[in-house]
Amino acid sequence: MTGRKNLCAHIPIALHEKVSAARAEAGLNTNDYVTQVLNEYYDW
Repeated sequence: MTGRKNLCAHIPIALHEKVSAARAEAGLNTNDYVTQVLNEYYDW
């Protein structure tokens, strides 16, 4: 398993709600969802 580092950011409530809804729809926990989103962004 690779090492891990915490990433924390204050984001607007509306964005948090969008992310939370998309994460729930994907059936992922927050760690896995944010990792997936960031990987997709940087692989784009």
